[in-house]
Amino acid sequence: MNKKDMRKLVLQRMSTVSKERREYIEQTLMTKLLETSLWKEAKTIGITLSTFPEWETRRIIEEAWRQHKTVVVPKVIKKGVMVFNHYTIDTPLEISAFGIDEPVMVDEVTQIDLLVVPGVAFQKNGARLGFGGGFYDRYLQDFEGKTVSLVAMEQMVDIVPLEKHDIFIATILNA
Repeated sequence: MNKKDMRKLVLQRMSTVSKERREYIEQTLMTKLLETSLWKEAKTIGITLSTFPEWETRRIIEEAWRQHKTVVVPKVIKKGVMVFNHYTIDTPLEISAFGIDEPVMVDEVTQIDLLVVPGVAFQKNGARLGFGGGFYDRYLQDFEGKTVSLVAMEQMVDIVPLEKHDIFIATILNA
């Protein structure tokens, strides 16, 4: 199966998950993340502001704030390039060309201890199929922090179609 067809199939699976299953997935993934040493040791967390059918990230962000962690979220600054910016409850947001909330201003943070990497489909070994823009693969080329993805069983596949530039995720947490 090619990347386009796999994205379509897995996104369809994610979008048709029942409300009860979605709540279970989101709670389980959050609990597993918060129990990891990756989370406990991280001072700065990079995470996306999720949009449907992704699993909700706002509760994770709120918990990071409660634990006095710095939260940074992505912003596209030019074609194919994103940076991570400070994110607080007061950060003004705008909707990007991709329909994703992102900070209005650029306030780049380069030191990120733990990056929660979104994606569509995953293999057990950390192979990841993203949403198709290549933003995270480019960003991760020089990233020195830890990576984790929060993945429901609906997103797991036997083989992710890979290209040489695709970056693997170090830790996959499942629900």
